[in-house]
Amino acid sequence: MQTAGLHHITAYATNAQANADFYTGALGLRLVKRTVNFDRPELYHLYYGDHAGNPGTLLTFFPVPEAAVGRAGPGMATAITLAVKPAALDGWAQRLAGQGHAVEGPFERFGAAVIAVRDPDGLRIELEAAADAALASPADTGAITGIHAVPLTVTAAKATAELLTEVFGYVPTG
Repeated sequence: MQTAGLHHITAYATNAQANADFYTGALGLRLVKRTVNFDRPELYHLYYGDHAGNPGTLLTFFPVPEAAVGRAGPGMATAITLAVKPAALDGWAQRLAGQGHAVEGPFERFGAAVIAVRDPDGLRIELEAAADAALASPADTGAITGIHAVPLTVTAAKATAELLTEVFGYVPTG
């Protein structure tokens, strides 16, 4: 079995409206659909992505007001890194700062420039200047083009690397 990439990433949110405002307003993603959690039908499932809702661009959230605040640490995804065209990164920093978001960076990771912000629940969202980022649409050269990476904090790096490479077929990049 070989995995072609990530279809979507799912997280919890404590406030559906604040979540929607951040992901559609600040990040300019499209609310692709609103459905329910099949195990808990009273719980919404919000999907954000590019204009067409393409796999690999989707972030999904379960709004759970009573959810505990997450903590970065071992066994956790510590951020979601989204790809943007390199020429768009400065514009993103200005846009997000202009909306009142605390922008970290730019800093460099594996030779690429990255900025970071926090969503309303404190989830770290990174935008990386990815040279291979495809355009979301020909008219929008500044758009987020998809999921680029999910940094993990692990205690067993070798075992995690073996799972990702030998089971899922991912290729190490750094």
